[in-house]
Amino acid sequence: MTDIRERFLNDVENHSIQVLHDDGVYRHLRFDENGSNYYHFNLTTWPGYLCISGDMGCFTFSRLEDMFRFFRRNELIINAGYWAEKVQAGAGHGRDKICKEWSQELFEKNVKEHVRYAIEGLPFSERRRIWQEVKDDILTAEDEWSSVQAIRDFDSNTLDFCDFWESDSTEYTTHYLWCCYAIVWGIQRYDEATALLDGVQQ
Repeated sequence: MTDIRERFLNDVENHSIQVLHDDGVYRHLRFDENGSNYYHFNLTTWPGYLCISGDMGCFTFSRLEDMFRFFRRNELIINAGYWAEKVQAGAGHGRDKICKEWSQELFEKNVKEHVRYAIEGLPFSERRRIWQEVKDDILTAEDEWSSVQAIRDFDSNTLDFCDFWESDSTEYTTHYLWCCYAIVWGIQRYDEATALLDGVQQ
């Protein structure tokens, strides 16, 4: 996530805030670089909800009456897992499809860990044979569909993958993580702007 954070900061280096509406928990803020749509985003809130929309996608969250309170941080840090639980999608389902995507690298790591644990204690020749079968039949898969099919089709008397899917082979998408950072960063810019305004009005 550190790489996404640095990418986000680079993407919004010259962004400024426009407060288009600000009435209690009813807000509409736009962040962009001189009106450009390049990595622009909007933060829109109403009672119980926050929606981020723009160049990197659209996510709506619900948790507190004022969602700025939910996301407000002193530092640019996020809680991707917990926040994903607050994403609104249809009838409360499909959050993983919105926030996560298949990772072939993670799948292969999970396969190797599963096999290593499952064949521990077997004779060397048997372990070597199983590893070769796994490499030939499973680790040659190149995408989600072929990987799932390879697990289902794998046939071995000494190794099964019945509980393999307890491991997660998905990871949070770049777009979702970017938007999480954008929410925190945007609220920080809003707090700075309103503090300046309060200082002028006093």
